[in-house]
Amino acid sequence: MVYKPPTTQAERAQADRVRQEKLVALQDRLAEQVQAITSGEQWAAWLRTAGRFHTYSWGNPMLIALQMPAATKVAGYKMWAQVGRQGRQGGTGITAWDPV
Repeated sequence: MVYKPPTTQAERAQADRVRQEKLVALQDRLAEQVQAITSGEQWAAWLRTAGRFHTYSWGNPMLIALQMPAATKVAGYKMWAQVGRQGRQGGTGITAWDPV
């Protein structure tokens, strides 16, 4: 599947709606994950993940742990390509917040 950027006003509006829905779903998942930390072991697991991604904001390690608890490195597609790595066809990435 090849990405085709939206070109018409209707396509751009639809892309914005989809992006907004994904953002709300991600925020909901993050809130659920925060509320799910009810024990010392869950807190320790999050701290271990946060330690691997210590330069990230507090929410990104939680999102990473939610999507792939065993992740040790997270980077964008272009960064992986620069170091000679390639994702699997049909695979999905780990969603994280962009720095603002």
